[in-house]
Amino acid sequence: MVSTPVGWYHGIEGGIIAQPRLPVPGEDQKYPYVGLTPTNAPPLPSLPLRQEITASLAAQRNLSEWQNSINPLPPPQIPPPPPQSNTNPASAPNAANEQSSMAFDAVGTPPTPPTDDKTAEKKPEPTKSASPQESVSEGPLAMPALRTRIDDQQIVIPAIPVAPPAATQFPGISVPDDANLPPLQHPAALPIAEPTGTLIRFPNGSDTPIAKQEGTVNSVAWHRAGRTIFVHGYGDATSIEPDAQARAVSLALFRAQAIAKMLIAHNVPPSAIEIRAHTYGHGVRLRMDE
Repeated sequence: MVSTPVGWYHGIEGGIIAQPRLPVPGEDQKYPYVGLTPTNAPPLPSLPLRQEITASLAAQRNLSEWQNSINPLPPPQIPPPPPQSNTNPASAPNAANEQSSMAFDAVGTPPTPPTDDKTAEKKPEPTKSASPQESVSEGPLAMPALRTRIDDQQIVIPAIPVAPPAATQFPGISVPDDANLPPLQHPAALPIAEPTGTLIRFPNGSDTPIAKQEGTVNSVAWHRAGRTIFVHGYGDATSIEPDAQARAVSLALFRAQAIAKMLIAHNVPPSAIEIRAHTYGHGVRLRMDE
């Protein structure tokens, strides 16, 4: 029987291609019919070692994010495109002649310059003899002798002052009071260890949790046993600028409030929920302690 156009075509051709195909190797064996499937589970590290590796990777990620927020990379300076020269249509034949002469030069035949009646009548001008001042001496060139050695010189390195110099005073101009204020103090480095607690994941920059996490929230509410649940929200901060920090705090509060509403929906009283907001970090952490 012919069930496909390919089979019909093969039947017309005849020969070895028209014969039925051989069965797949291992068809009579038990599923999955793969002879190289390992029968034993591969050896895995112990659970404490895997947890330690995971904590180390999370600490490295937090450290890199903190360093990028303190010293962000400047945007790349892309140079402007070079100006495009507008070619004159009248000079197109000259350009064609130059290209043809270049082609002849590449082959090895010297190009023949165009002859003209006016150019043929011109005579070569006599060359001017160089003056004695313009003549170059044919003797060997030598570098002048060094008069002093660097090792013999006594170089005194100026001392670095402890405090910066005072502001310059100009007559008739008063120096503002905040001229000598100390620089702004950046916040101290945050702990790079991953925070503890049950993690509720959120998309980057969103206050809506990822789907299929209601069971995790329900499990926390079920094991509460009368204790207070602390909801720690994190705002994915990427800079220490005030505007970026304010946006991160707002996002952290919105995330914590969204999870608090889910806890209330699972019969957790509002008085047993405490909300905390953090700028650096991802998602929401649920803990029974602060």
